[in-house]
Amino acid sequence: MDQPISPIPTRSAPDSHLAGFAVRLARATVGVASRSFGSGLALVALVAGAPPAIAAELDQESPFQSGFTQFNERPVAQRFDVGLSGQLETIEVFASQLSPIGNLLVSIHPVVDGVLALPGGSVPIATGSIPLLALPSSSAGGTGPGWVTIDLDVPVAITAGETLALVLQKDSGGDGGAGGVAWFGNPALYAFGDAVRYDPGGIIFCTLDPFCEPGIAPPSWIVFTNLDFAFRTYVPEPASGLALAAGAAGLAALARARAPASEHVDARPAKRLIRAQDQRYSLSPPVIAVSKA
Repeated sequence: MDQPISPIPTRSAPDSHLAGFAVRLARATVGVASRSFGSGLALVALVAGAPPAIAAELDQESPFQSGFTQFNERPVAQRFDVGLSGQLETIEVFASQLSPIGNLLVSIHPVVDGVLALPGGSVPIATGSIPLLALPSSSAGGTGPGWVTIDLDVPVAITAGETLALVLQKDSGGDGGAGGVAWFGNPALYAFGDAVRYDPGGIIFCTLDPFCEPGIAPPSWIVFTNLDFAFRTYVPEPASGLALAAGAAGLAALARARAPASEHVDARPAKRLIRAQDQRYSLSPPVIAVSKA
């Protein structure tokens, strides 16, 4: 935090109600086609030449309020639970850069039995990147942080209920110092995961007892006590290509359909891991070891 941070603008989350409406309309139209029109409606859709559009459905969201951390090559991560099954292809993070040199690297990793493997200990299921020059700047005179959209190189299939980790790091700058990227967040408001930073470990020097022998701290992920990172994940769903071809029939079917009050009600119980100061996660076995840094 050696460099000044510009004022932080307030931004609102995108509205996903239109995407949900398009999905319901398309599904209702398909039902009408199967019951009333048979193959005729399919022929109309083909003649119209309107392929189904893809609407990005907002799945997980951790809002921005306050707090941030800076990093270079030493990674930081946010663990999250998947709410919608589908193809994860886009993520957003609330971030900024303090130096436009290099790239921001993004990777999605599995979390097995509550354990996120240490860097190099697992193969990411998806990756992506964006030039730091494309990030808003928090240097003096910059616009401050904002939502940054990053498309994954290849969309990855995800399943509701599984736990994943969104890992960020720079591709240059070393693993020490204040860091050229700032990822902002909130005071631990996200209920389905936690924010962690990688600690490579090393010698623990004695500070109280001059006769004690220094210990060795193993590499680990350390939980941020009062911080969750701000992020969003998007899963695309088929939208209104077929519904537009159906026209009034689709609208009539939608009116008759008994849609649930909420399209995506998250029935999972809220989970919040107990946040202890300097809580460390080891790679194997999946046991949380607590130590004082």
